Amino acid sequence: MSEMIAELKAKKTPYLERDIRAIASNVPRGRGGHLSGVGGEILADLAMFEAGYTDRNSNKNDYVHSLVTASAFLSLAQRTAEQQALMEDNLARMERLSPNRQEVFWIGTQIRLEKGDLDGAEERFRRAVELSPDVPAAHAEYAAFLMVYRDVGRAAAYARERPEILRDADADAIMQRATLRLVDEDRYADMYELYQASVREGVSSLQWTMLGALSAVMLGQKDEGLRIADEARRAWPDKVELIDRLMEQQLKAVEGNE
Repeated sequence: MSEMIAELKAKKTPYLERDIRAIASNVPRGRGGHLSGVGGEILADLAMFEAGYTDRNSNKNDYVHSLVTASAFLSLAQRTAEQQALMEDNLARMERLSPNRQEVFWIGTQIRLEKGDLDGAEERFRRAVELSPDVPAAHAEYAAFLMVYRDVGRAAAYARERPEILRDADADAIMQRATLRLVDEDRYADMYELYQASVREGVSSLQWTMLGALSAVMLGQKDEGLRIADEARRAWPDKVELIDRLMEQQLKAVEGNE
């Protein structure tokens, strides 16, 4: 594999992206996630190529070129104004040239989120899910977007419609990252609402239930938190030790701040 990568890097032709198309895979990834693996170094290099590769007028009818170019620039933590313009130009081009390729829209969601364009991001999330209806991780990415950026109630409702997002390992990992973001940002009201929405929608999730218990305590509703914790113990008897530990830590944290 290393020899193959070295050979590809040595070529550096305008059509190198055709040999590394798999880097922008069909599996939805977070920003920069498509750079993981053996091809990451190559794709990062693409963003730094000279005019022959990144010229917005080259390969103007090649959506793969636009896909990889936009992906490469998206992966950069900092961009010049020219790189930003090229990234957005290539996004527009690939959406026009290949409106039925899901990977095009996964890249588009990340670019729109970065710009703060939630409506544009959601439009592309919906299109990407339409193009990958049988991929649980795709539905999880959309539900995670709803949870973090839109409305936790909508996320719970979507989880009811697509229960596989809490059963499939990859999809569940995406959902867990989204819920942990609520925790990291101290969004206790949203955490409690997520629990309530999960109850309304009939979605069974230990993580969401415990978010309800822990957030209730943080919101000054100790009795409600204890009630939800008891609910969790009954529903998940094999997790009693974990539940007890989490509640003990949260109660001590609150008492220490009083």
